[in-house]
Amino acid sequence: MTDVEEIVRRREEGGVVLMLDSPPGCRVGIDYMMWRLGPKFLGIKSIPPGAHFLYWELGDGDEEYAETRAGRFVFLGPGETAVFRWSEKEEAFLEVEEEERDRYAEGVDDLHFEANLGPYPSETLSQWTEVSTFISKNVVSKIQPVNRLICSASQPVSSRTGNQQSVEERPKQTAGERGAALKRDEDGEMKKGGGEADALAIGERDEDQPTPAASSSSSSSSSIAIGNPQMEQFDAPMQTGGRLFFSDIPKLPPQSGGLKGSDLTAWMFDKSDALNRLIQKEYPKDPRDLLGELQAAFVVFFLGQNFDGFEQWKALVTLLCSCDAAVKRRPSFFADLIRVLFGQVMQAPDDLCTDALLGGNFLVRSLAELAEVCEDETVDPKVRVRAAHLRRAAKERFGSDLLDPQILGDDAPVIVGLDDADLEKLHMECREASEEVVIN
Repeated sequence: MTDVEEIVRRREEGGVVLMLDSPPGCRVGIDYMMWRLGPKFLGIKSIPPGAHFLYWELGDGDEEYAETRAGRFVFLGPGETAVFRWSEKEEAFLEVEEEERDRYAEGVDDLHFEANLGPYPSETLSQWTEVSTFISKNVVSKIQPVNRLICSASQPVSSRTGNQQSVEERPKQTAGERGAALKRDEDGEMKKGGGEADALAIGERDEDQPTPAASSSSSSSSSIAIGNPQMEQFDAPMQTGGRLFFSDIPKLPPQSGGLKGSDLTAWMFDKSDALNRLIQKEYPKDPRDLLGELQAAFVVFFLGQNFDGFEQWKALVTLLCSCDAAVKRRPSFFADLIRVLFGQVMQAPDDLCTDALLGGNFLVRSLAELAEVCEDETVDPKVRVRAAHLRRAAKERFGSDLLDPQILGDDAPVIVGLDDADLEKLHMECREASEEVVIN
């Protein structure tokens, strides 16, 4: 096969993202790779079909970068081309009109842009696949902002309800406190893919690129905070991004005001009913889309640096790991869930379980609850086998045995009866936790 035939084959099998009029000093990333752009850069080629996360940051030429990162999910099929153009007004890459996109796509098919396209980093594809398997167009259409742009800042005032703090209410946080640790790639240059077009570098590989924390392709063990040292505040105002429309997680059962204390307490500890209600409301056609939202929230936090993504990811992990009855009723769903959690555990930031800002060891505690439920001999064998793999992954990453009783400690589930005073107190706490819940 000639070089031209190989280029054509890769073009037919992979997608292309054109990024036109890139500003000087810009950094662009896709999934787990980021580059400092060179003058010849026009986009990325050989992108595997499926969901990807495209993002960018501005710089001034002196290694100083803007306080906000912006990005968006992109779906590409074999041979498909997506075209974005930099908007000075919005300070973001925006999709061009369909007619203009089709013209550029013809040029891509004719290989007019081949020398100016950098290859997708195939060495990180397996890690990306592990955290994006269930991210579907349906999920992204549901959760993405109206303008499809996701900004790295926290949500604006009044954009969410409940007990989530607004931008102005949150304390200032340093980049190190974000808890999103990354491996450092010490190569310093963009790797070549073998071919004349690939040898024309579009830019240098960024040392601070978001490589998976547990990637086997990296030989370095040092870690840095996601983004750059100059990003001192996490509460920078949103510029181009908008509100993310994550699913609302049920906090109380229907007609909870008429429940006995023991029934309400049991509902609080076994979230199976809450899970069923959530699926029926948000994803009745395919419950696995809820796993897609779990993965999307992880990506929004890890790569998009958006703290709302972390809050939703944490809430979903806490819910899904507390569903004793559902583990037996939905074996296929929970087998897939454990696979998703395995990928996230292996690639989670190293300090996720020690950073107080990120909830301390909530992840280990949640996984311990799930592992305990999966020890039951009546649980589906496939679920139990995957749970065992998850235990080993948690031991490797965090040094914790999920079946150690000390992990749950005094917070291990205990069903108790409540008198009227205790029940009213519990209802009051639930009111404060969710402004939308009304208890009769």
